[in-house]
Amino acid sequence: MSTKPVSIISGIECGYSQSFPRPGYGIYFWPCDHMVEHLPPVTDWGRRYVVTSFEGYGGDGKTLIHLIPIRDTTMVNVSYGTRYPNLLHLRELDYFFFDNSTADNTNSAIITANHPIEIVAMSGYGPLPSCVHGNTSDDCTSNSKPVMTLIPPLKPLLGRAIFQFIELSGASDLRNYAYITAKCSDGNKIFVNNETIAATWRQEPVPDSEYCVFRLELERIIYEMWTSDEDTELCAVQYGFSSRSGFAFPIIF
Repeated sequence: MSTKPVSIISGIECGYSQSFPRPGYGIYFWPCDHMVEHLPPVTDWGRRYVVTSFEGYGGDGKTLIHLIPIRDTTMVNVSYGTRYPNLLHLRELDYFFFDNSTADNTNSAIITANHPIEIVAMSGYGPLPSCVHGNTSDDCTSNSKPVMTLIPPLKPLLGRAIFQFIELSGASDLRNYAYITAKCSDGNKIFVNNETIAATWRQEPVPDSEYCVFRLELERIIYEMWTSDEDTELCAVQYGFSSRSGFAFPIIF
């Protein structure tokens, strides 16, 4: 609690992301990277989310979802559309991890709660983008750095959002991505650089639901996002990674 507005940043000097076996390269990879997050107030937490994997981490790469409740009476439903519902009872300061990945690393889940929760997504220590989809060439010996970000709840976009390709010093193999989660029918109401994401971004429906994930690998330009309907709810995240470093953050919160 504070009598006036404050901003809180939390981090760790040497963070460990969960690692997974990779055939031919040992048992586990354990990175030690600094991680920093700008923490939102609990008034910005939400009850409805669509979470998805970090595209680009392929093969044995994983995405972990960390659910943080505010009350010990929190009930959370995690489902892949209408399939595989998983009702959880989370107590105050408790958390739950689940693997949100498939072989092609494009799986998504819908999360709803009876009380506000905060969600953190973290990638595993996976192979570089060039190593996905069965590529077994010599350039697959390196691993991309793990990334972590808060996931915003589905909410209207107020005004416009600006984002662009992020450059990292010394990261020549850096790639940038963005994804937007929203109702599939709202893809024609969300504009990026004056074109609808339904027309220009790759669309992945969440099975047996009305929601979709819209994905784009970013170019080195500036992007401006807005909606034609102020009631359109969405979530937008940008991330990037290389063998040297990585990042992830909400485009809007």
